[in-house]
Amino acid sequence: LHPSDTCRHRAGGRAGGRVGNSMTHLVADGDLAATADDADAAADLFLEAGVCVFEAALPPSLVAACRSVLERKSRLLDERLAARGVDLQAPWRFNEVCRRRFARYDLRGWALSDAIFTESLLLWSAAPWLPFVRSVLGDDVKELWRGVVDNRPGSETQGWHRDGGFLFPNGVDLPPHCLTIFVPLVDLLTDELGPPQFFPGSQRCTREHLYTGLGDGSCHLPHCTPQLCAGDALAFDYRIIHRGQANLSRGAARRSRPMLYLVYAKPWFTDVHNFPSDAPLFADPDAAVGGQHAASNEGGGGAGGGAGQQHGEPLQPSPPPSPPPPRPLAT
Repeated sequence: LHPSDTCRHRAGGRAGGRVGNSMTHLVADGDLAATADDADAAADLFLEAGVCVFEAALPPSLVAACRSVLERKSRLLDERLAARGVDLQAPWRFNEVCRRRFARYDLRGWALSDAIFTESLLLWSAAPWLPFVRSVLGDDVKELWRGVVDNRPGSETQGWHRDGGFLFPNGVDLPPHCLTIFVPLVDLLTDELGPPQFFPGSQRCTREHLYTGLGDGSCHLPHCTPQLCAGDALAFDYRIIHRGQANLSRGAARRSRPMLYLVYAKPWFTDVHNFPSDAPLFADPDAAVGGQHAASNEGGGGAGGGAGQQHGEPLQPSPPPSPPPPRPLAT
């Protein structure tokens, strides 16, 4: 099997071996599996690969409740966009939601305002991935923001990109300073709904030269497509090269792929995001739906934040808006 096309993560142990240029030992079945019960071992795997998966991190009942709320919010969103006459084919962004290319919506704030999101301790101080996050980023880690990416039918595959660049591009590998947790709210066991793909090891500055051929197709290093069940938690380094795939569902099987995300960082790190603060979708009917509120939307922000290389615009930094306020984590 060619690893760049068919490798999938499912239950299994961590592969051994030293990091090599190909990283082929981290694209085989089970190689990205981690356990929340051993945060330090998970952190070791994460430092090597830049990505790991915690199976069944959230219980099915919580996942189903979150999905139900978001389905309702999605209908309200569609109704409001239609009422405002928003052109879904053109770039647009509001306080509550931004378009990340066609049929890929990034929602924050309003979408997560229901009690299931605000009161469930498993999404806050009792989140099962927090010991791992602290092991990687330190006990004084902070949450930058959280949201949901709704990858809808008809979306397109993103370009390979990093959510954030290297802090000091001097050829020295540094430990992680920021990471994202993805929690799919539907099963992603095939390519139909557009699961994310990653180049393990690409978060290392000393390996940056190995990926210069991504733009013209001359890079042949293996990438992986983790198989995820609803409620799994996938952690990835802010600097790892990755992309989301197209949602190919059609007909009776047509459905969205909602992905909850949470972004954590060291206390001194602040990133930007490109959600406007003066374009409410659900309040002011005169708020702009184009112009400055749409200008930079397609290349930045989203599930990893927005400092730079986002959503099909690899290695091209977007202009920095104001940073969001940090949220300290409860201990």
